[in-house]
Amino acid sequence: MGSLTEKYQQLRNGTEEKQRIEQEMQKLEAYYGDIIARTKFLNNKFEIDYSDHGISFERYHKYKNTYNYSCTLLPKLDPQRQALLQEAAKLVREDKWTSWKVPGKNDVTILDRRSYHVGTGSMDIYYELEPYIKTKWADGSIHACGHKKLFERKCSILEGPLDGFRKIRAQNDAYREMMEYSSLILDAAAGASSYVELEHSYRSIVLFRDGDVLDQGQYIEKMSIKELEDFLAEALDRVNA
Repeated sequence: MGSLTEKYQQLRNGTEEKQRIEQEMQKLEAYYGDIIARTKFLNNKFEIDYSDHGISFERYHKYKNTYNYSCTLLPKLDPQRQALLQEAAKLVREDKWTSWKVPGKNDVTILDRRSYHVGTGSMDIYYELEPYIKTKWADGSIHACGHKKLFERKCSILEGPLDGFRKIRAQNDAYREMMEYSSLILDAAAGASSYVELEHSYRSIVLFRDGDVLDQGQYIEKMSIKELEDFLAEALDRVNA
């Protein structure tokens, strides 16, 4: 076999391998897309920040379902790393935990966008859910984000007798939508919902009270045990300050 034939065969093998990988990725994309579509409380506008994961715009949008599934999935760690995270959870000050809960009727944010000159314009009325809660998706996997967070209505202000009525109606509509939606999330909730965000050296994870972790940057599995211990110690010192 001549050198040209050998070089061609090497290139041909590489091309066939790329085609095989591409076909597998397309199958996974369709598979994860089906799971996401069947998980009714997910926000179909949800997107991860692909730039944080070294993904190009074109590749992210080609395999959006795959990346959104994998980046929200709680990892299964080896026993030593999991034990460190459970130990870390015990070291978090009690007042530093964020408890995922549904806002009350009075926990509303109102942004007044009226013109100060003429007194008319609009108001933005909205309720906001916390970004992280562990939920079970349609295939039984446990994830920590991906739900809708903002429930908003706009209310016109015309300096007339109906302004108050429009404001109340807009708030009621936003609150009703949030309550109906949050019931889907709570039905799918899995395990401890209290969490804390730990950050150090441009790395960030979300640690749950039971030791589960959302690690969108996939830092933990790349760290040695010593690096993980150092990261957790520094991040805990910062969050408990």
